Amino acid sequence: DATGKVTAIGAGTATITVTTADGGKTATCVVTVTAATVSVTGVSLDKTELSLTVGDTETITATVAPNNATNKKVTWSSNDPSIAKVDANGKVTAISPGTAIITVTTTDGSKTASCTVNVVKDNTVNNKPSIRPSKPKDELPSNTDECQKRFGEDYIYSDTYGACIIKYMVVDTSAR
Repeated sequence: DATGKVTAIGAGTATITVTTADGGKTATCVVTVTAATVSVTGVSLDKTELSLTVGDTETITATVAPNNATNKKVTWSSNDPSIAKVDANGKVTAISPGTAIITVTTTDGSKTASCTVNVVKDNTVNNKPSIRPSKPKDELPSNTDECQKRFGEDYIYSDTYGACIIKYMVVDTSAR
């Protein structure tokens, strides 16, 4: 302005020139304005616990706060990649039975959040051991109608051993 006050309007570089009233002398000053940075205050995950079967994958989503943070970059790590590994996008892969902790860390401020991943063998139903009948397969009912009649909407399917698979558990149809 006329008094020499310089006000930043946006990021960039400007050259300010002042000239004496008689026009005989000038002076210049280069002013650089940098954009304001918004620091990260935290990070959260959409899941804090996860149960997977060996070979399964699931993606965990990180949310950096505040929404307008300048640098929202994050890195992912597993405390035990032999149990569960994680890629740069938060995709978790179950490798072997056990428990691993997946951690996301912000580049700005090193804020962290974690998810406990429990990995189970593939011979489970809803993360509970499957119940298998003691009778040989050829002595068990293979008719899915019996399972449907006994369990109605809770019935899902009959497995190769003749067990009725229902929501949340496996029931041996040979036990009468």
